[in-house]
This record gives sequence, structure tokens and C-alpha cells, in this order.
Amino acid sequence: SDVPAFMRFLYQRELHDFDSEWGLHDDSPDCYNPDLGDLGDLSNPFILEFVQVGPLVGWRWTAGGGSYYFETEWLNRRALNFDEGYGEYCEEVESKTKVNLGPFSGLYVPPATKEEYEALVLRSVRRRIA
Repeated sequence: SDVPAFMRFLYQRELHDFDSEWGLHDDSPDCYNPDLGDLGDLSNPFILEFVQVGPLVGWRWTAGGGSYYFETEWLNRRALNFDEGYGEYCEEVESKTKVNLGPFSGLYVPPATKEEYEALVLRSVRRRIA
């Protein structure tokens, strides 16, 4: 996929906008439309957004209109001041990047096929019900 290079390109040229979203075109060979029935809120796992926490900037895939997130890919890893505010900083990173992962915890990209995506979501739902 060309997505990591594209997001790095936007970041390096300071074209990133934290209020904008990008996504795969419906005609993209990597795009699929999962059939999740009543779980439609987990559809369209092909939206991208930038994330900023303090000096860190990254990007991630989202699903369900930004209701669920994949893990964040960081674009810059600046040195942090470990003397002041490090605890608060860690809490902010956690609160902005580790919430609403749902079935996508540990994943940085959507599954390659519609069937893999549907199976992943259904497994997650069954775990929550059990």
C-alpha cells in the first residue's frame, strides 16, 4: 500500500491538517465494502486521520466514521523532557491513541480482504457478548 508514504509526504511538506480525513477511493484495488449487517458502524475501515499528542505527530486508519481506531503510526519521535510533565504526557498519549481500538487493537492497517475484516469484527463482537 502507498498509504504510509503518502502520509509521510503530507507530514514532511507540512500539508497535514488535524481536522481533515483522507480515504481510499472506492475504485482502489485495496478497498472493499464489508457486509456487517447490524454492525454497520464498523464499516468503511479506509479513512485516515492525523493525530497529535504534544510534540508527537502520527496517523491512523479509522473505521465507522471515526468511532473505532487502528494503532497510531508515529511520524516523528522527538526527544521528550523526562523531568517535567512526563506522567501527564503519557496519559495524554494513552487517552488519544489507545481508546476505541475495539477489534483493531494491535493492528496498524485494515485486513487485506473483506472476508478477513468481517471475521475480525465478528470475533470481537462474540468476545464482548461472551
